[in-house]
Amino acid sequence: MSKRVIIRDDDTSFFTTPQMLDAVYGRLWEAGIPVSLAVVPAVRGDTRILYREDHPYDPGIPPRYRGDSMLHPITDNAELCAYLNEKITAGLVEICLHGYTHSYYEFESDDADLITQKLTDGRAILGQAFPTAQINTFIAPYDKISPIALNLLFDAGYTVCTLPKTLEPFPEYAIKGGYQQFTAPNGCPLYTAAEYLFNHRDDPVTIYEISQQRLQEEPLWILVNHYWAFFYDWDQPTAVYEQWQRFLDALLALPAGTITTFAE
Repeated sequence: MSKRVIIRDDDTSFFTTPQMLDAVYGRLWEAGIPVSLAVVPAVRGDTRILYREDHPYDPGIPPRYRGDSMLHPITDNAELCAYLNEKITAGLVEICLHGYTHSYYEFESDDADLITQKLTDGRAILGQAFPTAQINTFIAPYDKISPIALNLLFDAGYTVCTLPKTLEPFPEYAIKGGYQQFTAPNGCPLYTAAEYLFNHRDDPVTIYEISQQRLQEEPLWILVNHYWAFFYDWDQPTAVYEQWQRFLDALLALPAGTITTFAE
């Protein structure tokens, strides 16, 4: 099988600016290369990271919105929606459903009615924001999905990309970690991705080197980014952004068609 790379970027939301996305992915889009964006339908600003010391606010929330409990539908960011609709029309962006509000471990719930309602409401908002987009892929906030939620996603016909650990309760999958592709009961692809390489915590040069290794060694590689990590903490581009620009040279050198989307 020929090499395939999917670029999955999480957390596009009402908070996102077109300028940030263009700074990260503009070179790819100029070359006609698509990116899969996991989009939050109605983000809120009071989500805290409970597994981190002192429970800070999610770094994907801009400082001026932190602590804001209101829902912010992506449809309220008209500039971003217009920008992404142009990319969708050009075949450069795949829109993936990324939870509903992006609250902490939102889809690790066992409440089937609540999960179903979030899927319904979230899909409706994204449908309004991006009327021509085919939204068939689901990415859970923080990559956490309960077995009940995963089965509901299968029933709804979604392609899913998640952590290998999410599939451990399902003996029918031979989980080896890393990057794998399975066929879900709905007949759709099911993917695992285990790393967030270009992050704001690790050494940028080491990130670059590991990414080069993954690019060379993995026949199917899902590169998971968070666009805001390149501007941590919602400021000027950082050292990891410089290494990303360097790594883009390697991505742009791949044979045409190597970088694809979940839908393709």
